[in-house]
Amino acid sequence: MDSLKRRHKLSTMRGAALLLLLLACGAASATEEKISVAATIGVFVPTSSATREKFGNTWLRVSLQTFEREKPTSWRFIAEASGYKLDGTTKVRLIPLTFGVEKGLRERLSFQPYVTVRAGPYYGKFEDTSTGVRETHIGLNANAAYGVIYRHRYYAEVRYDYFTRLAGANFNGLSLSVGVRLFDVRL
Repeated sequence: MDSLKRRHKLSTMRGAALLLLLLACGAASATEEKISVAATIGVFVPTSSATREKFGNTWLRVSLQTFEREKPTSWRFIAEASGYKLDGTTKVRLIPLTFGVEKGLRERLSFQPYVTVRAGPYYGKFEDTSTGVRETHIGLNANAAYGVIYRHRYYAEVRYDYFTRLAGANFNGLSLSVGVRLFDVRL
């Protein structure tokens, strides 16, 4: 039965990722623009001292998301799939799929600040090999970020994430990330 639940959750996450792609493509085709895709890498620091003591001070954060070379000065839709990973005697995976809005704070600069607010479901997996505790969970993630785009290709971001609890632990935290636009898709 555990295997069936796991396959169902993975199918749900794949479906959500496909929905993310379809929404991004639909938004681009509606405006006859191209979609830029960007990759992000950074560090994630849990804000709970108990979580840091139990699981470590920093984690790896990676994401793949739609990206605008220049953020509009009015709010616009954005979607993102990201992942947080901790390996050790305890393994934790947090995979949010979020939707929200973003806004550039200035126009047409080689250095443009922006803000983003998103929310959506996340898939969480917790496995402690020393105690045998395992848990998978679909919960809520909400995040807010302040970032800057440099030369319409690179960006840096400070972000706070809220996660509903997984295995009784609080995985809320702060991320410092850098990213690069990988490619464009014209529809």
